[in-house]
Amino acid sequence: MSDLKRIEGLLGEVRQDHRSSPDGKYWHEFYQLLSRHASADGTPPTPLILGASGESSDAKFVRLREPLLWASEQRCLDEALSFPESLDPLHCNSVVRGDWVRDSYWR
Repeated sequence: MSDLKRIEGLLGEVRQDHRSSPDGKYWHEFYQLLSRHASADGTPPTPLILGASGESSDAKFVRLREPLLWASEQRCLDEALSFPESLDPLHCNSVVRGDWVRDSYWR
């Protein structure tokens, strides 16, 4: 199975479970895991934590795809896929009431 199909498969499972991404602490752990595979070609995409934590579930979900694609290029996709697969749903950003596009910034 191609890397892209594996990534899309995981993302489909995540979305079906009404999750968008790891929450802040665990997204940082995911970033650290991937950073071990960084090279002169670059580092993994920056996660949406801290100031961007209020972004919509959809934005977080889209951002989750980026480090997985990066991991494929770095030949560490198995390790990258195992992190979100094994993450307890309590440690994930969840979609509230199916609203994928609403952010949580103060208005």
